[in-house]
Amino acid sequence: MLFTQKQHQWYQYVLLMLFCFCLPIHQRLATGFIVLLGLNWILSGHFKEKFQQLTRPLALLFIGFYCLHLFGLTYTDYLATAYQNLERKLSLLIFPLILFSTPPITTAQLKRLLLGFLLACLIGSLTCLASAGMLYADTGINTFYYESLSKHLGFHPSYYAMYMAFALFILCAYLVKDWSRLSLGLRSTAFLVGGYLLIFILMLSARMEILAAFLLFPCAFLIFMVKQKKFLLGLAFMTAGLVTISAIAWTIPNTKMRIQVALNGLFNAAQTQNEPDIRLQIWESAIEAIAEKPILGQGTTGGFPKMMEQYQLKHITIAAEKALNTHNQYLETALSLGLFGLFFLLVMLFLPLVMAWRQDQFIYVFLLAFFALAILTENMLERQQGIIFYACFNSLLALRLTRNNPTKAA
Repeated sequence: MLFTQKQHQWYQYVLLMLFCFCLPIHQRLATGFIVLLGLNWILSGHFKEKFQQLTRPLALLFIGFYCLHLFGLTYTDYLATAYQNLERKLSLLIFPLILFSTPPITTAQLKRLLLGFLLACLIGSLTCLASAGMLYADTGINTFYYESLSKHLGFHPSYYAMYMAFALFILCAYLVKDWSRLSLGLRSTAFLVGGYLLIFILMLSARMEILAAFLLFPCAFLIFMVKQKKFLLGLAFMTAGLVTISAIAWTIPNTKMRIQVALNGLFNAAQTQNEPDIRLQIWESAIEAIAEKPILGQGTTGGFPKMMEQYQLKHITIAAEKALNTHNQYLETALSLGLFGLFFLLVMLFLPLVMAWRQDQFIYVFLLAFFALAILTENMLERQQGIIFYACFNSLLALRLTRNNPTKAA
C-alpha cells in the first residue's frame, strides 16, 4: 500500500468527482481518470478483503456481463475486433470491481458526484451553444440542432441527450427532496436551469431520448403527487406540462421534422427510403441472423459481419453502404452472445430496477428505466460514450441497494 487506506479512499472519491465532471465535457480526459481509478485501486492493496466484497449478487451480476464477452472470444471468428471490443467495454468490469470492493461512499458524497455531473452537463451544453453561435456569426451555418449541435464536443446526440435527461432528473429529484430548505432564489434558479436543459434536449432532436423523457418525467411527477395525495392536481399539472413541452418541440424545426419522419415511417410502410423504415428492416435482419445461432450467438463482435451479410442478401443497400449496426442493444447482445446473453442483459437491467423501486431509490430507477428505453434504438453498450456513462452511474447507484451499506438512501 502506497498511502493509508483513508488516503486511497479520498483519492478514489476525488477521481470519481473528476470523472463525473469531465464526462459530459471531455470524454478522453474522463477515460484517463478511469485509468487512474484502476491504478489507485491496485496500489491500495488488501486484495483478499476486496474480493470477498465482490461475492455480493449485484457485483457478480455486473462483472458477469463482461465475462460473457470474454467467453464469446472462444467461438468468435473475429478475434482482432473482439479484443478491441473488450478493451472498449473494460469500464463494465472496472467500475463494479472498484466500487463494490471498497468502502461505499456516503450519501453526501454521492450527492456531490451527481450535482457535479449536473453542473458539467450545464457547462457542456452552454459550450455547444456558444460554439454554434460563433460558427453562425462567422459563416452563417446553423448548427443549433441534432448532431451538428452535440458534435461541437464530439458527442452523438442520442448519448448527449441521455446525459442531459439524467442531469435534469437529478435536478428534479434533489429539488423535491430539499424544497423546504431552499431559498426562493435557489428554487427559481433550479426552475430556470431545468427549463433550459429541457429545451436543450429538444434541440438535440434525439427521438427515443425525447420519447423516454416524455414517458418517465410525467410518470415520476404523477407518482410523487399520488404520494402527496394530490392525484387530480398532479394529473392536471402533468397534462399541462406535456402540452407545453409538445408545443415547444413543435416550434423547433429540426425536432418537428424528425418526429414527422418517424411517424411517417411507422404508419406508411411504402416510404422505404426513410431512416425509420430502414431501422425496421435492420431489426428484421437481426432477428433472422439471431435465429441461425440462438443460444450462444455469433461470438464477441461476430454480430456486425453477420448483419453485413444480411444487408447484402436482402439488398438493403443504404444500411450496407453506411455499415449500420442493429440500432438496438437487445438485438445486438442476442446476436453476439445469444439468448443467454440477452437474458443476462435483461436481468442486469431489471433486477436492480425492481430493487431500487422497492427501496425508493428513484434516481437509480430513472437511470435504469431511461437506459432500458434508450437502447431500444441505439447500441449504447457498443460505444464508449454509452459504456462509461452506464458503467459508472449504474455501479455508484447500485451500491445503495446492498444490505450491508450503512448509509442512507440518496
